Amino acid sequence: MLSHNAIEYTIRQLFRVALPHTEDFVTDFAIEGKTLTIHMQDGFSLTIPLLNKQEEAALLKGKLAVSDLEEKSDHTNEIIVFKPSHHTSEEITIQDKHINFYFDIITPSFLLLSRKEETLTGKRDFHGRFRYYDSIVFHYGLIDVPLVDEYAMLLRQKLLEAGFPAHKLQKRQGQLIPTHDIDHLMRFHSRWQAYKSIFGRDLLINHKPRVVKESLREYREWKQNSCHDPYITAIADLLELEKELPSIFFFQSMTSEDAGMAYDIRQKEAAAAWKMVVDAGKTVGIHGSYPSFDKPERLLQETWRLRELSGQPITYGRQHYLRFEAGADNRTPTLTAWVESGITDDFTLGFAEYAGFRCGTCHPYPLYDLVKDQTSYCIEHPLILMDGTLFDYMRLTYLDCQKLIQKLYRQCMDVEGDFVILWHNHLLRRNYYPLYKKLYVPLIQEHISNNK
Repeated sequence: MLSHNAIEYTIRQLFRVALPHTEDFVTDFAIEGKTLTIHMQDGFSLTIPLLNKQEEAALLKGKLAVSDLEEKSDHTNEIIVFKPSHHTSEEITIQDKHINFYFDIITPSFLLLSRKEETLTGKRDFHGRFRYYDSIVFHYGLIDVPLVDEYAMLLRQKLLEAGFPAHKLQKRQGQLIPTHDIDHLMRFHSRWQAYKSIFGRDLLINHKPRVVKESLREYREWKQNSCHDPYITAIADLLELEKELPSIFFFQSMTSEDAGMAYDIRQKEAAAAWKMVVDAGKTVGIHGSYPSFDKPERLLQETWRLRELSGQPITYGRQHYLRFEAGADNRTPTLTAWVESGITDDFTLGFAEYAGFRCGTCHPYPLYDLVKDQTSYCIEHPLILMDGTLFDYMRLTYLDCQKLIQKLYRQCMDVEGDFVILWHNHLLRRNYYPLYKKLYVPLIQEHISNNK
């Protein structure tokens, strides 16, 4: 069974989603045998049967039997439940202000939020990332279901049925949060490289005369002023499109002395780019380099460098290639690097190969320090969808991309969570421009229109 700290952590997150702005509603909890009892203000209470160690192990391996919840919340088409073998009831009951669940919402929620499953296997993909196909959400078909949030919404529904005053419920407003990783600051670096890019790739390989014409125009603008490189002007386009949204731009902070440098953060073009973001009132974050995800000293150096150059308090971060290590095989957890670098908010945790809910939630939540068995102060903002996931990993058609984006967006808004989307600046240009115009722009415009 979970530790006392782990249970308290999970209770707090479930109630944070179920009853926003009621941080102290839970007064205490106790475990008797295999049953958790939660006491709340105004005489409300809740009992939840907990999975035992064997059942938790089976869940992690995708071998624990599940059933569909007959009585659904207002927001879901289907919730699966994990019922402990020792519990005989098959329904949620309410008596006075006491609610009795017949399945465990604590253990599955903790495993998803804490990413404990990622510490139990050393299997990783080519980039050292935990694989979607080894995850709980894959085993149980939960990638497109924010299960933790659905449990919280069900909890809210039962509390209202038990007599919690509806007028005291302050629902949270879900947000669309656009984020942009500046992996490539510039397309053009020299005349020879530009010609190879335009005539070699755009014309001879991709056979795109329209793109060649546009690339030549961009090249002429770059020759006049390198700060007008198409990848930098793409940042300006995003700022204009998203001027009413809380956009975040993650810059790499390497210099020419660093191996694997994509661009030198000290160059004038980089300064022009992040100054443009700051002047627009948007957030600059650190895009931790490829090797920094398990090297705290490397990430600390990069973060401080960006702070000094930008003059901004850099506290937001996302790792390059979405690399994250939970701590398998005594590896250094990425959380350690974030804490030591002063990163308070991370946006890394999503699967590169599949869009959806890696952590079972679309709400911001504090990450759990599995080494210290305690809540950390680093807030995770789960990544729900990345552009490259649609095009390069899932290889979806335009219509399927559109359907998936709308489905995941609607799921997030229904549970009052945040739709964190990643769209790279360099994917506004060349062959990707039509997808940007047909998929990304309408999403942003529709959200803004619906929330005026």
